[in-house]
Amino acid sequence: MASVGKSPRLLTALSPMVQSVRHRTRAPNLRNPIPPHWLRAITLKVTKPPKLDPFRGPSTIEKYHKKKYQKWEREPGIEGNPFEKILAKEFLDRIERARLIAVCHRYPTEEHTRFGMKVTLKKSKMEYLHHNNRIVKYALKGTIYEAASCLYVADTCTIVSDEPSVGKLLKVEKKLPGLIVLGALVDGRLMSTAEMKRYAQLPSLEVLQGQLVGILGSPAQRLAHNIQYHQMELSSALGRYISDKSTPEEVTSAAETAESSENTQE
Repeated sequence: MASVGKSPRLLTALSPMVQSVRHRTRAPNLRNPIPPHWLRAITLKVTKPPKLDPFRGPSTIEKYHKKKYQKWEREPGIEGNPFEKILAKEFLDRIERARLIAVCHRYPTEEHTRFGMKVTLKKSKMEYLHHNNRIVKYALKGTIYEAASCLYVADTCTIVSDEPSVGKLLKVEKKLPGLIVLGALVDGRLMSTAEMKRYAQLPSLEVLQGQLVGILGSPAQRLAHNIQYHQMELSSALGRYISDKSTPEEVTSAAETAESSENTQE
């Protein structure tokens, strides 16, 4: 055994000396480490493997590839969808009963903001309608409102009212930041926004009818006044002449005679 320990063929084991060196004065923060360099952070983010949930649905990329290599089939359209036909018929019925039909562009808004818009329109005696553009164009096809179908592009909605209150609609539009009026049908006439502003400045129909009646009745009133004017002037001149030339008793009798003559003429 002693010869084996002293054999020159065996190498002696050397234990390494380890010494810890700290280059900073404070202890390292293991809970909140210092963020790495931006290039290293990007590399770590890209190379990090995703955590896949076994119960997850297909991702957007998977749906795209599945749809890309899938055979394209033509949509049946509204003719093959009876429910959309019912919606189109209800929309057309409501349009035919309204005197004001405004087409508006709708900005993307949250649901509670949209609900507030509906409440504001309801207080102004207006109704908010929103359907797919395909349904609206199918409902307006072949009717007197077909000219307005060109306004139904992108995200649009319809505001209807039983009264042609264009001025009220323009005032309400300022309170609704999510709607922009593109055009309107007022009593079957298609108007742009500029024409709607001019229409709102006109007085109401009752005021215009009263002005027309006054214009038509003024010549008859003027003619009646001109016919009676000379008789009244003659009567007053005779009364003044008699009062200057006669006594009070004669004046009274002359006035009675003049009144009786006027009554006889009438």
